[in-house]
Amino acid sequence: MSTPRAWRLILCRSRNPGAYRGDQGGHIVKYIHYDGADVLTGDLIADAVADYAAILGANTRTDTIAVPCVGDDGTLERTRMLVGPSSELLLREAPDDLLEPEDPAFIRRLRDAAARCGDMLPVNADGRTLFVGAADDA
Repeated sequence: MSTPRAWRLILCRSRNPGAYRGDQGGHIVKYIHYDGADVLTGDLIADAVADYAAILGANTRTDTIAVPCVGDDGTLERTRMLVGPSSELLLREAPDDLLEPEDPAFIRRLRDAAARCGDMLPVNADGRTLFVGAADDA
């Protein structure tokens, strides 16, 4: 996918892109593979969608969410997804680490909705913190 220069300039978070490599604890962009399509979004957003889908699945619940993402033309848009027990999401790193849509309020809304959906939690075998990047100011 070719990314328009204007999008790169708007979303570039550093003059040193290497400072944001995922293997150095920084952020990258990811594809969410969902129902045969790839949705390009920020690292924290993609992880939050997977976290939310896992919690919904553990509680046999479903939800429809509008995920902030990068459209084919490089503009910021939202893609609506149905997530729940039968969701099969695959997250993978995207080749361009200069882009990263960010939406801490979206991550917070997923975290808060997950807290209301039931008491069951996913196994979380890798032990990572869920819903990293959620804004706590609203």
